[in-house]
Amino acid sequence: MGRKPSPIASREGSQAIGRNLARLRKEAALTQADVAESIGTLQAVVSDYEIGRLRLHAELILKLADLFGVSTDEILGRANVRVREPKLPSPRLMRRAREFEKLPRRDQEAVMRMIDSVLTAKGIEKKATRPKKRQ
Repeated sequence: MGRKPSPIASREGSQAIGRNLARLRKEAALTQADVAESIGTLQAVVSDYEIGRLRLHAELILKLADLFGVSTDEILGRANVRVREPKLPSPRLMRRAREFEKLPRRDQEAVMRMIDSVLTAKGIEKKATRPKKRQ
């Protein structure tokens, strides 16, 4: 009796891994372009991974696990256990932060007050202090 091939080696396995990748990306509120930017590829390539047209290689699986804050097993469909919070801020957040820094100081302070207000309302403790005003 022959051994059944590994699901990772089959077309169905690649599609299942692609669905996991798409689910994790959406849970992280990232676009395919955001993921592509983080891993140094094109959006079309991320799309091909998600539909199972391309297979993920080991180094890329590790990068994606770090990006999404999950184990490599979860990407491969072997477990649904989160191992840690995502380690890097999302590219979308980083783009917004760069734009935020271009705002006048008064506008930055207004945005920070709004963020503080939302965090306080959600019961999340503020970790950073506001910079002192220049005189």
